[in-house]
Amino acid sequence: MRTARRTQSGFTLTEVMVVVAVIGIATTLGIVYVHPQAKTLDIANRVGDVVHETSRNAVALGAVRPDVVTALIAAGNAPSVARARTRLSASGASGAVITFKIEKLVEDPLPATTAQWIQIQTYTTDATIAGISWATGTGSNATLAAGLSTSWSAFHAYCAPDGSCQPVTLFFQNLRDQSVSANYRARLSILPLGGAIYTRADWN
Repeated sequence: MRTARRTQSGFTLTEVMVVVAVIGIATTLGIVYVHPQAKTLDIANRVGDVVHETSRNAVALGAVRPDVVTALIAAGNAPSVARARTRLSASGASGAVITFKIEKLVEDPLPATTAQWIQIQTYTTDATIAGISWATGTGSNATLAAGLSTSWSAFHAYCAPDGSCQPVTLFFQNLRDQSVSANYRARLSILPLGGAIYTRADWN
């Protein structure tokens, strides 16, 4: 007498493990692509884009009213600062996230000879990238060592109506990747002519 063999349906342990592994890989890839790790040089270039926008706004807004320029110089401002139409300023602590602000100079109505700096745009660096220091002029960290500042509240890069900006160099560092790698440090130099920038993946 034959006994009918009962057919069992379902997944084997191997099949279940394969499915779980595939889901894990897909999830990991999803996290990487949705939240890519910020590169220090990319952040420096993004701040460079903000510099370009500061310069462009200075050209678009035109010259500062002559009586305001005279009053600003009399108040002790350098002529280049008194004639600046826009500026890039910053806030934040050294070694932490920095917020950059584009500001424009708006003259008060006549007969006043005063003016106010008005914020028009902001950009905050990625949480993993820190602004370490900055200095007036262009060059490496070693070249500018004597003039380096860690006070970001004192940072200003002024742009004139012809698009030129004051030369300043900024130094950034990755807070997570502390190894000596291409993603560890970056330097951004603001060049005088036309708000041009120069970036590189180190502080040299």
